[in-house]
Amino acid sequence: MAWGDPNRVSDSDFLRFQWPSIGKGWEQGLLRFKRVQMMTMKNVNDSSLFQQVLNRLKTRLVVLRGNQDHVVTKSMLDTFFVTFPALQVIELDGLGHNPFEGDVERFISTLDEWCTV
Repeated sequence: MAWGDPNRVSDSDFLRFQWPSIGKGWEQGLLRFKRVQMMTMKNVNDSSLFQQVLNRLKTRLVVLRGNQDHVVTKSMLDTFFVTFPALQVIELDGLGHNPFEGDVERFISTLDEWCTV
């Protein structure tokens, strides 16, 4: 579901996404990580984190997303980013939830172009 084109997913890609769940007790580690995050970052949510980044001097923020992302849809992003008009969203055609893995070269060249503007 995370890939824009399932035919581009190799066996090694599929296995790599399973690695975190092969260790005994992985779910307890994940719950502990989340608990510490919640204890140390009270009143911090995605919106406030984005705003903190955007408020930094000489800092720009861009979101590169695959237009075939079925995990975080365009409408979900549009709703979230409405409060961040300075934020630029670049869509990569044919890629899914992990565009940085779906087409590494295109992702890097797109980001590279954006950084030189």
